[in-house]
Amino acid sequence: MTDFRFDDDSLVALLGSALAGGDDPVPEAALGAALAARDVHHIEGEIASLVEESERELLAVRAAPGATISLLTFVSSSSRIEIELGPDGEIVGVISPAVAQLVAAQVASDRHAAGDLRTQSDSLGRFRLTVPGGLCRLHFGTGEDAVSTSWFYS
Repeated sequence: MTDFRFDDDSLVALLGSALAGGDDPVPEAALGAALAARDVHHIEGEIASLVEESERELLAVRAAPGATISLLTFVSSSSRIEIELGPDGEIVGVISPAVAQLVAAQVASDRHAAGDLRTQSDSLGRFRLTVPGGLCRLHFGTGEDAVSTSWFYS
């Protein structure tokens, strides 16, 4: 068995050499996953599960020919959320039953101000917001009645 006893100077030198050699950047995927996991303890309410995902070609009126949108449907015990992920991070969606409420996007990055990623759904449950590309999820309402989608890529 090896004896790992160090005096203070030896320990400081060992830690200093370990920190000095850390030139490798953290992979972006690992950073995103760590930031997403960090917020798990803040979850209130219920998680809406992804139950359907598809892609459709956009009409030439809305975008360049050949552009596609992703359609995602999330369901919780109290609501159904349907969203379109369009070009340039645009999210258009509807929550039912319809209710005017806060809609907030959470992205797995500290590079974006939370206030810029919020909107209000209208009385028909419709909402629109733009998010940066990458891993994100949506939160609807506040408190115990809040619903959050599972994580998805925008």
